[in-house]
Amino acid sequence: VMARLLLAFILILLPLYSLPQIASGDRPDSADKTVLRKAIGYLQTVPSGRALLKRAQQAWNFSAPSSPPLKTDSPELAEKLIEFLRWGETSRTDAVLTRQLDPKTGQESRRREVIVYLRPGQSLNDTILDLAHELIHATARPAWDPYDPGLTPGRYVWAAIEGEGGEIEAVAAECSVSMELASVLGSSQQRCWTYLANKANGQQRVIEKQKIRRDFYRVGKWHHELTRRLGKETALFPSLSASTPKLFSSTGNAPYPIALLDEYDDLNQVACENSRKRLEAFSGRTLAALTQTAEQLTTQFLSRRCRLF
Repeated sequence: VMARLLLAFILILLPLYSLPQIASGDRPDSADKTVLRKAIGYLQTVPSGRALLKRAQQAWNFSAPSSPPLKTDSPELAEKLIEFLRWGETSRTDAVLTRQLDPKTGQESRRREVIVYLRPGQSLNDTILDLAHELIHATARPAWDPYDPGLTPGRYVWAAIEGEGGEIEAVAAECSVSMELASVLGSSQQRCWTYLANKANGQQRVIEKQKIRRDFYRVGKWHHELTRRLGKETALFPSLSASTPKLFSSTGNAPYPIALLDEYDDLNQVACENSRKRLEAFSGRTLAALTQTAEQLTTQFLSRRCRLF
């Protein structure tokens, strides 16, 4: 499932401008935590799962500053990870990016908060694989800046699918876990068998990302709309195909490229609104030189990314 980014803007000492925060979701209760502990416990038993948990520890600093890193198979690490998990209608990763600007100093700071949502009521196997998938999204560095004046629809879609922590990497990680756990859980995701490389690495089954990439760009009846909306940026996606789609976004109910284009439009609208409010906050005030530079950057963003400016 796609990772979503929500934006908020706060101008310190001026009126507060922010987006409604993401729905908090339900925190796991004691019974739910038992399910999540089991899911994390299975991840702790296989190499690809332990690699994901190590990534989570590094991204979220589970250990105290003066303490050694927690072992990936420790109960303590599982409890730390559960703090970042919620239940939601779909399994997804949400991030809230908040910008704060102090008009007295001109200094801007940013804060990024990440929460992983998992769909309740699934089988244990599906919960494990959803968690593996979402941990790739949740622990990756941001692949793009939502306030970059040069961020285009095509660049956004490409980064979300092919960039660090993107959908291709997430499916590959999910399938690696699925294959490694097959002998323990007695089954693996059927689609993952189609992504196996023709040659194994010794006894290890290898997931071939090129096969995953091919399926992400099978868009069926949406092909014409996509090429129209992407225009010249269609060249970024040589694998784009009108073949029958195989992978659908549960948040957009459409193949990933079209769902991501819609997501870009939503994100762009919010970023433009935040930037307009930010520019209004500059108006009529004597600000530091650094803040004046920030005003110029905001104007540049609005002129390149926002209509009717």
